[in-house]
Amino acid sequence: MLERQLADMARSVSATLAAMRVERERVEAILRGMVEGVVVTDLTGHVVLLNARARELLDLPGDLDPSGRPLVELVRDPGLAELPRELASGPAVLSRDLALGAARARASR
Repeated sequence: MLERQLADMARSVSATLAAMRVERERVEAILRGMVEGVVVTDLTGHVVLLNARARELLDLPGDLDPSGRPLVELVRDPGLAELPRELASGPAVLSRDLALGAARARASR
């Protein structure tokens, strides 16, 4: 009986992992197709996901893996680096439009 229960649990775990892989691939496909830069962090401010447009906007080198790094380490913009702290003490989702790099230089003229 124990052997059967362990086999059932193993099948359940395998099915859950497969479903999670499919979901992650789906999310990554959506992010690749977006023209907006998207950065997803955990509540401690560490990067979980980042799409190619965000990498371009943040001027990150192609060989840099941002996963797990603190957002403040990747972005020197205090307005953007402050977002994870705001999320930790407030809403579940937060969205901001920010001018970065060349766009900021044009806006300040």
